[in-house]
Amino acid sequence: MVKIRAFHGYVADQGIAHKLIAPPYDVLDSDEARAMAEGNQYSFLHCNKPEIDLPHDADLYSEIVYQTGHDNLKKFVENGWLIKEESEIIYVYAITMHGRTQYGVMAGASVKDYEHNRIKKHELTRKKKEEDRTKLTDTQGANVGPVFLTYEAVDEIDALVRNVAARASFIDTTTEDGIRHVLWKCTIEESRELVELFKSIPHTYIADGHHRAASAFNVGKIRQKRAEEKGEKPAKSSKYFLALHFPHNQLKIFDYNRVLRDLNGLTAEQFLTALRENFELYDIQDPHPPAKHHFSLYLNGKWIGFKIKPEKIVGGDPVSNLDSFLLTKLCLAPILEIEDLTTSERIDFVGGIRGLEELEKRCGNVKPLTWEQITLNIFHEINDARTNPQKFAERIEHTLKSYKENRSKHRAGSVPIMTREGISAVIEAINALKASEPLHALSWSEGLAKAAQAHCNDSGSLGIIGHVGSMENNLQDRVEYFGRWSGSVAEALDYTSVDGFEVVCAFLIDDGLPTRPHRHALLNPDFHKVGIGSGPHSEYKTTSSIIFAGDFHDSAESDSVEVPGGAPELADEVYNWLDGAVKVTCNLRTETVGGKTRKIMKKIWEMSDGTEQITENEVKEDNGLVKKDCVAAIALYPVQVEEVMAIADAGQIMPPKSTWFEPKPRSGMVVNIFKDD
Repeated sequence: MVKIRAFHGYVADQGIAHKLIAPPYDVLDSDEARAMAEGNQYSFLHCNKPEIDLPHDADLYSEIVYQTGHDNLKKFVENGWLIKEESEIIYVYAITMHGRTQYGVMAGASVKDYEHNRIKKHELTRKKKEEDRTKLTDTQGANVGPVFLTYEAVDEIDALVRNVAARASFIDTTTEDGIRHVLWKCTIEESRELVELFKSIPHTYIADGHHRAASAFNVGKIRQKRAEEKGEKPAKSSKYFLALHFPHNQLKIFDYNRVLRDLNGLTAEQFLTALRENFELYDIQDPHPPAKHHFSLYLNGKWIGFKIKPEKIVGGDPVSNLDSFLLTKLCLAPILEIEDLTTSERIDFVGGIRGLEELEKRCGNVKPLTWEQITLNIFHEINDARTNPQKFAERIEHTLKSYKENRSKHRAGSVPIMTREGISAVIEAINALKASEPLHALSWSEGLAKAAQAHCNDSGSLGIIGHVGSMENNLQDRVEYFGRWSGSVAEALDYTSVDGFEVVCAFLIDDGLPTRPHRHALLNPDFHKVGIGSGPHSEYKTTSSIIFAGDFHDSAESDSVEVPGGAPELADEVYNWLDGAVKVTCNLRTETVGGKTRKIMKKIWEMSDGTEQITENEVKEDNGLVKKDCVAAIALYPVQVEEVMAIADAGQIMPPKSTWFEPKPRSGMVVNIFKDD
C-alpha cells in the first residue's frame, strides 16, 4: 500500500502568487530562467534555479549556487512571500489547460515507498543531474518542486477531491502561458481521510520528476545517517517528499516528435523507398497520426502518412510495442543510422505542445513575407476557420500561452500588446468556434480584392486608421467603384499582423468589442465572396483589409490596383518586455570572460511612473527564435498513460524522448521545508 502524509506547507502569499509560482527547474535552461525572472523579485526561479542570481560564468554545480538557493528560500520565508501553514494538512491542486482540468492531491510521498518500488519509475536518471538536485535539496532543507505522480483512479478519492474543490479556493491564478492554477486547503479531517484512502492504492507512478524523486530519496538517506551519527531520531519531514498525485484518467500525454537534420546521404525518393520496406505509405489531409503505429512525415513541404506493417510488430513486452521504440528500430537505426537518440546530433525533438506547425518551421517552411502571400494566407485561414471551426479552435488554444494577464505576445520577440479583456476573450472565441457548424468556403472576388487593396494603399501611406479614406470615401464608395454587390457587405481591418492566422485570430477574438462584429462577419453564412488587400502602414507597419459580400459582380471598366512591392516590415521586436515599462533603449556589447566570448544586451527601461530600470542578459545566437536546421520531421501518435504504467509495472525503462506530460505543476505554490532546519 502507498503511504502519504499531511505536512506543514509553506504556501505562496495570495497577493503575489501570480508572480511567484514558476515552471519546474528542468524545463528551462539558465538563460531562459534569467529572462523569465528578469524584473520579478518574487519569481520562485530564484529558489529552484538559484544560478540566475550569480554571474553568467558561475559553475552551475558549485557550492555558492546551492548556498544562494538556501539564502533565497530563507528570504522568501522571512519576507512573508511563503507563509507556513498552522496545521499539517493536504492540499488539492487543479491545473487547467485548453479547457481541460486535472485535480491533484498534494501531499508527502514516502521515501520508503520509493526505495521499495511502490513508487514506480520508467526513466533512468543522469548521475550529475541527480547529484545536483540532491545537493540543492539538502542545502535548502526543502523540497521546492513537487514530483508529478499518477495512480489508477479511485472513485472515493475523486469524490472527496470534488467536495474540496466545490468550495472557495485559496489561490486561483493564470500564469503567462495561459494555464490556470488553483489551490484548495483540505481540513484536518479531510487530510486524514485522504491518507486512509491512499492506503488502498498498491502503487503510484512517476509521470514527471524522476530526478526530484531520486534526490529526495538520497536526502532522506543522508539525513537519516546524519541523525544516527548524532544519536538522534531523523525528522519525519525528511522521510517524505513533496508530490502531486493525479488520477491516471485525468492526465494527457502529448506527442513527442522527431526532426531530422539530414537523411544520411539519401535523396528524398531514396528515403521513401527505404521506408516502404517496413511501413505502408499513404496520402493524408490531416498531419496528426490517427492511431497507434501510425506516423506522419514532413518532407519537401508535404505531409505523408505511414504506418508499420503488421508483420513487423513482433515484440511482446510493453516497450517493444511503443511507437518511439519501433520508429527507431525500423526507420531511424537501419535507414538513417541514428541508434542512440541521447547522443546523436543529427536528430532533435519537439514536444507536441508546440504543434505540428513547429515541425514545419524547423524544416524551413516559413511563409515568405511578400504582400501577395500574406493576402493569400489570410484567405486560406478564413476558409479554414469557416469550414472546420473545431479544428481552428484547437489551433487558437495553443495561443493561450502567449497571454500574461492582459498582455499578449503574438510572435517570439514581439512587443507585448495590451488587450482590453485578456485571456477570457480568447477562451470565449474558442468555445464559440467549438459550438459552430461548418460553413461553406468563401470564393475569391477580384473586384472586392481591388477595393480592399486600394484602401490599404491609400490609408497605409498616410497612416490613416479606419474605414474612411483620404478622400472621405467609405466602404460602399470603394466597393461600388469596382463592381456591383448584393445581399450585404462588410469590411474588417487589421494592423501590425504579418501572418494570416494572426489576422483571423484577432477577428475571431474581437477584443474589447462586446458584440463581436468581426467574428460574426467572418462566420456569416450569408457571405459567399471575399476580397483581401495588404500593404505597409506608416504608423503600424502593416495593414490588411478584408471585404465580405453576399455576392459581387466585377466591373469590366475598373482600374487595376497595384500591390506594393518589397517585404513587410515587422513591428518593433524586443525580448522579455519588462512589466510596467513604456519604452526601452537597447545597447549590445561583446565581452570575453575566461576565454569565452558572449554578447550582452543592456536594456534601459523607461517605466510608467517616470523611473528608469536597467537590465542585462546574454544574447543567444538564435535570439530565441525558431531554428530552421532540419530537412524532415516525423510526428508520432501520443503514448497513452496506461502504456507508461505498464512499462513501469514490467520494470522496463521508457525509450528516450517518448512522453511529454502537460500541463506540469508549478513550483512555489506550496513548499515542504524540513522541520530540522
